Amino acid sequence: MSTHGAGDQPSRFDGRWRAVYTTSPSAFYEMEFSGDRFNAVQGEAWYKGEIVIDTETDPARIDFTIQECECGHAGKTSKGIFRWDGDVIEIRAPSPGDPRATEFDGESGETMRLVREGD
Repeated sequence: MSTHGAGDQPSRFDGRWRAVYTTSPSAFYEMEFSGDRFNAVQGEAWYKGEIVIDTETDPARIDFTIQECECGHAGKTSKGIFRWDGDVIEIRAPSPGDPRATEFDGESGETMRLVREGD
């Protein structure tokens, strides 16, 4: 994973996760992170690409650059923020191309809670 800053948080992303939207718990993605790569699948929708994490900012930033998908967002970046909540990662990321989320306020994108598969 491309990162700026110190700490072991970025390596903690590696593995399989279930990403659940907080406003719509039945809508979830199966996500897998490996190094600076991600794959996400939700039913027929799928995305593959690169992530960049910056833990030097407050809140920490995560950018998803979509390189392949079935949705027309290839080449676009979703610029989000994240925080750890125990063993859960909360990510707020707007639609690709929209301005970066700046707070966990309900105004700038939807929050996903990522729980490691098997937990």
